[in-house]
Amino acid sequence: MKGFRQRALVNRKSALIGGIILAGVLAVLGAILLQSKKQDDTVTIVLSPHYDDAVLSLGGLLAKHEHPAVVATFFTGVPAVATTTPWDTQSGFSSVKEAMLARTKENSAAIRMLGAEVKDYGYLDYQYREHATSSEIELEQEVAQDIQALIASYGNKNIAIYAPAIFTPPITHPDHALLHRAFKDVSEQYPKKNINFYYYEDYPYVQEFNKESQISLEKNLENDTGRIFDEIRIPLSSRQAGQKQSSLEKYASQSKAFQAENTDIVKSSTAYTKTRCATENACEVVYRLFRVTD
Repeated sequence: MKGFRQRALVNRKSALIGGIILAGVLAVLGAILLQSKKQDDTVTIVLSPHYDDAVLSLGGLLAKHEHPAVVATFFTGVPAVATTTPWDTQSGFSSVKEAMLARTKENSAAIRMLGAEVKDYGYLDYQYREHATSSEIELEQEVAQDIQALIASYGNKNIAIYAPAIFTPPITHPDHALLHRAFKDVSEQYPKKNINFYYYEDYPYVQEFNKESQISLEKNLENDTGRIFDEIRIPLSSRQAGQKQSSLEKYASQSKAFQAENTDIVKSSTAYTKTRCATENACEVVYRLFRVTD
């Protein structure tokens, strides 16, 4: 019995030592992971003209949850004068107030499903400001100032900021073109180097561009800006692609309006995402701007 007790004691000591070593290893690993997270303080900002544009184009990127993210949507205001438009009617609304209230709720549900923060700027959509007194140039300058202020609000953190690419005038929606130009002005003048500027393939306009254009979108961007770009493919897992689709389904009124034009926007966007890179993986494509430094 004495030998048995000695062996039991040795086994208990060995187990205790092993447990202490394991706990130490886990603590070290935890500290390393925590430190790496502290060092990677990147913030993702997606600039969206309207409520569904960010998810249509970069919902998969947001579903990755690699960094804290904010979706900043610009043309979200409600006109002071009651009105209605053909698009609002197609969406199933009887007034602009009803339309924007529903769209705000849809967007909140969609973006929060992807774990991002919602930020609205309240400018009037083009369909509501056709008779506005301020010029488009003045509006563009105001939007550029808002983009600068949004970037500056994150201090010295690293920022990856994405805005819609531009296409030929018959393709690009006026609000998308305005936000693109404002972003372009900021990217060319922003003094800090901790910011990476990207253009995203603005869906569904990119699909029409690819059908009609004789040049690549990358070349189109270079012609528009006089700058050089790096095409970056963002591979998506089936889970991330599925989350993008589920988020798009939250925009019920937008889907209804597209259906009135014989387009299933969720189905077509999902198909584009799955086939864009001609591989087994779904993907999204962005274009990183090479900054010119003195």
